Amino acid sequence: MSLTSRLFIDLSSVITAVEMAKKQVYYAVQRGQSSGVYSSWDDAKAQVNGYKGAVYKKFSTLADAQSFVNGSGYGNNSSNSGSRSNVGSSSGYNQSYISGGHNTSYNVSKPTAKPKPTYSESQFNSFAAPSSKVDNQYSGSYNNVSRRVNGQSFNKSTTTAAKSKVKAPAYYGVNYSNGESKICNSWPECLAAVKHQRGVTYKKFDTLEQAKLFTSKGAAPALNSSERDAVEEQYLKDRSITQLQEQRSAPVQRIYMDGSYMNNKAGYGIYFGADDPRNVAEPVHAKEIDSYVAEVYATRGALKLIHDEMIKFNNKDIDIMGKYTLATDSETAIGLLDNYASTWKDSEFDNRKAGGVLKEAVKLYKEIKDFYHKNSAIFDDHEFKIEWVKGHDGIEGNEGADRLAKLGSMKS
Repeated sequence: MSLTSRLFIDLSSVITAVEMAKKQVYYAVQRGQSSGVYSSWDDAKAQVNGYKGAVYKKFSTLADAQSFVNGSGYGNNSSNSGSRSNVGSSSGYNQSYISGGHNTSYNVSKPTAKPKPTYSESQFNSFAAPSSKVDNQYSGSYNNVSRRVNGQSFNKSTTTAAKSKVKAPAYYGVNYSNGESKICNSWPECLAAVKHQRGVTYKKFDTLEQAKLFTSKGAAPALNSSERDAVEEQYLKDRSITQLQEQRSAPVQRIYMDGSYMNNKAGYGIYFGADDPRNVAEPVHAKEIDSYVAEVYATRGALKLIHDEMIKFNNKDIDIMGKYTLATDSETAIGLLDNYASTWKDSEFDNRKAGGVLKEAVKLYKEIKDFYHKNSAIFDDHEFKIEWVKGHDGIEGNEGADRLAKLGSMKS
């Protein structure tokens, strides 16, 4: 290849990269099923469709999208501030706009009964009116440009009043996907700690003790020697020393789970292995369905299978219990189980899609973790957990769960 040809190809690559960078947009969801910044329309759409009072907007820079999500401003480089006709809202607010940005006042009118909203991509050019109930805590999972953060109110009087108060101390708990964690003392420090990290979750707390509990994930202290001896003795009352050795040496098995949503049909898959009779492909039957709901059902389904085996083991119906670890390509599922949903009140579950299913999943997850911990002496200190795997990357278990999920959706 001649030098001229190589130069032409290199220049074409540079131009293509520049053009792609120009077209990159970020979908900021301040209030939705899972708030945050998304790099694709499909991911963002799943968070606002069917969510009453969704708050969202499209931006051309990641910094402005993040600013909008965490409630610190609307951003100065939004793509098309837009006209009122582009606004997607279900809150009953009438919005006013000013050129190049947004008016800070709202004229509240009584909401009329309307069906659950469905939003289009074009509506992200403008933001939807915020709900009157807004959580003022930062929390999220950061995946390059993907974060989940509970937003802050844009009420002008509230903002003014907040400025007049003495700023209270804040603590930001940060958990990394490799098991490490840290506590930051300011939002800029937290932002620097999570930026460009994969699978990291974080949340703001008023006290250091709350932040420590978050970063420890509620982990219980290790059993002492007498407690471990008691567990072994209880096991050997009905089982042999050979079975104890077999139980301890059993390999850890990953259970893959995935949700699917296509053509208004949802399903979930659970994959133990090739041709394993425990594999699951089931449809999702719910009033509201999307990819998020499918993931919640997949999580509950996988946990229930493990919990059922745990009950059989405790009832001595089986002698050997598997050492399991859950695997998913959904960072939302991991964040919910490990960090957020375990602290929610019943009303917080009730206000979310598939809230009852998620509530059950959280309960099962805690019971299974406690089971493995209390019996750590016979499980060779195995820790039950949920791990992230990259989706559509050729991982057999993940691909298997994906196929089963699609099969399940076709049954609905």
